[in-house]
Amino acid sequence: MSPFISDSDTIVIEPLNTIRNLRIGDIVVVLLSKQKIIIHRIIRIKDGSLLLKGDNLADCDGWFKKREVMGIVEAVFKKKFNYRCNPFINYIIAIGSRTKIFNRFLVCIKKLKTKYV
Repeated sequence: MSPFISDSDTIVIEPLNTIRNLRIGDIVVVLLSKQKIIIHRIIRIKDGSLLLKGDNLADCDGWFKKREVMGIVEAVFKKKFNYRCNPFINYIIAIGSRTKIFNRFLVCIKKLKTKYV
């Protein structure tokens, strides 16, 4: 989920309950196996299924059922600042992720870094 969540960040996960509906832009936790989880953003919802994608990935993770979601990321604590998840901002980020705008932007930054290092 780079650049929004890094390996050294602490995240607060709210267990999924049936009262709150999942929305495009929500960052969710899905258990893939006993030793592997993914924490990625919902970029599309269709017929009760969720399309997940990491913001810095070129491809989607695929479709998941709501029952596979363990929780929703509510806050991210970084060393320099804290981020509380905001539905409007998350939606904008999801659209950017779905259209791969972030990928193009991050590729440009990586090229600049290697060019001037």
